[in-house]
Amino acid sequence: MLAKSLLASAAVFASLGNAATIPVRSVERTAPADSPAMIRRDDGTVLKPLPPSNNAATGLLIQKSATNVTLNTQEEFTWGNENVIGSMTYKVAEASRRVLYLSRFSDLVKSVNCPSSGPQIQFKDSNSVQEAQQAWGWLNSPSRSIVFVVDDDGCSGPDGRQPYIVSNIAYDTDSNSATMTAETGEWQDHIDDGVLRFTNAPANPTLDKRLSIDKGGSFDISKNFSGTILPPTQFDGVTVQVDCADCETTGGFDYDFSVSFSGGVSGQLTATNSLGVKFGLQVTADGSLTSAKTETLEIAQFPLSEFSIPHVGGITPEITVNGQISLENLSAKFTSLFGVGVVIPDGSTLSIGGDSSFSPSFSQIGPTIDGSVSVEVTLDPLTTFDISASFFTKSVSIGFGLKAPLIDAKIAASTDGAICSGTPGVSIDVGAGFELDVFGGIGAAKNEPNAKSLKAASVDVFSKCIPFDDNSGSSGTSTTGSASTITYATLCTDPDLGGQCIALNGTNSVCIDLTDFNDQIGSIQQEADTECSFFTDFGCAGNEPIKSATGTGVINPLGGDFHALSSASCVNSNKFATLCSDHDLGGQCVDLVGPENACLNLDNFNDQIGSIQQVQGVECSFWTDFGCQGNEPIISATGTGTINPEGNDINSFSSAQCSSGH
Repeated sequence: MLAKSLLASAAVFASLGNAATIPVRSVERTAPADSPAMIRRDDGTVLKPLPPSNNAATGLLIQKSATNVTLNTQEEFTWGNENVIGSMTYKVAEASRRVLYLSRFSDLVKSVNCPSSGPQIQFKDSNSVQEAQQAWGWLNSPSRSIVFVVDDDGCSGPDGRQPYIVSNIAYDTDSNSATMTAETGEWQDHIDDGVLRFTNAPANPTLDKRLSIDKGGSFDISKNFSGTILPPTQFDGVTVQVDCADCETTGGFDYDFSVSFSGGVSGQLTATNSLGVKFGLQVTADGSLTSAKTETLEIAQFPLSEFSIPHVGGITPEITVNGQISLENLSAKFTSLFGVGVVIPDGSTLSIGGDSSFSPSFSQIGPTIDGSVSVEVTLDPLTTFDISASFFTKSVSIGFGLKAPLIDAKIAASTDGAICSGTPGVSIDVGAGFELDVFGGIGAAKNEPNAKSLKAASVDVFSKCIPFDDNSGSSGTSTTGSASTITYATLCTDPDLGGQCIALNGTNSVCIDLTDFNDQIGSIQQEADTECSFFTDFGCAGNEPIKSATGTGVINPLGGDFHALSSASCVNSNKFATLCSDHDLGGQCVDLVGPENACLNLDNFNDQIGSIQQVQGVECSFWTDFGCQGNEPIISATGTGTINPEGNDINSFSSAQCSSGH
């Protein structure tokens, strides 16, 4: 099999030959709900009520005190588990209704009972019941009601949270109690407006332990759907079979979206863990075919776990893979394996109705050829991830459709040298297209409401003449490429290069992704074909300009550690006075004593920080795995480093010991 690394830059591929660059083609989602490729959905999860917080959906602390008896025109209610948080903004009409949440004043309450006539609240003291009576006097006017929500055991019903519709309240100052005349109600019967928001749970929330959230909940869409996608089929006497020899969706995404009571949808999805899809096709054919033949493919449908909030709404995620395959100019008998994978960079934001900026990367699968053959193969797959959401009677959907890789492959083999400049061999010409759409709005996911294209591109993937081996050249010969021992073959997705890749000599597909070092790169250039040098401002305060190139660092694909970068000389020597926006500090700033007001933003080093703590307000120590390859775990704290704003450079901290011994 060819191991030559796939490169996504047309400039690089120009040296390989005139590969076919294909237009992005229209692909429709065709797989019906009862597709034979459908896989049974996992049992759904009912989200549990969570205590009120300042902003529970983003993982902030729960309220510090619960003494507020105020009647409101809107309230926030939150449900969740360790993976998903759902929060509802519940709004009522100002003239006739108010909403009251027991958890907002639970510190004033001794006990609550809920007989059939309505909730009975006993307060801890007379001052509390008098305060409540004054605040709730609004109810005394005709045609008014209070939506009273209770989470407490014995009053919250089977779902753990129950709204009551209160028409009257009687107070007893002797027993410090308030008795409500009320009946149980349904959420949707009394809401006038609102928003239902779903987001994945934060990975390291600062929530109270009572919330029982201890890990993140990104949607993982990694699914392998390898298998036969076109069983042996006759096309004008030609037998064709297509197998997905290496086919899968990869990665996942974080999500944060809202559904309004009026049916509007807003939010975004963020790519994680190499979100993408790959198709490695094995095509087997026997016969001759001159006109194009096209077949629709229903490849796979993966329902994922549902999450629901009782009597409010829920989300139903699903992956659908389908497409079309076309063959023409087929002759002889052959088997061929070839394909392309595409990955959306981590952190790419796919906004509903908004914009996004990213450059996908491509990887090559195969090819291998068995037989003297001429064939043109076109594959148009569409992988859709969608979330159907309900909010009372409103049904909406959001998601993205990944039309990739749109493959054009032209393969021909000759034993007489007619193709490869007199040398027996195989000519391979592969192009790939890519389009990413997002959608969101009222309607079913299969209709992709309000779809908007975020990115469309076509690239040359591979164009090469590969000679047969010395002892080959006859029909039935399997042809592959040669191997190499060079470690790094590609320098990928650096924004300073417009998302292009620079080819480094070698056939290993390991990729150095400079996106992680974006803020640290001043300029970049390719030196020969064996290494890539660039100037770095890592160590300059506030990413200030680089004064000289004396700190040039080198990435050596022959084995050098890509962390071993020298620091360039900075325009000024200001040290850092403030440690800003570190995730482990909840986005707060820690003031450090220093001569200048320059800011060190640890967001740039987020993947490299193991832990962090403030020491007596004058310095900040943290363990770092900067120097460990692949951000592997730290096995000891012997590499603890210190940022000292009174003189030490940020580069002075030591590297902790890496688990793999780097």
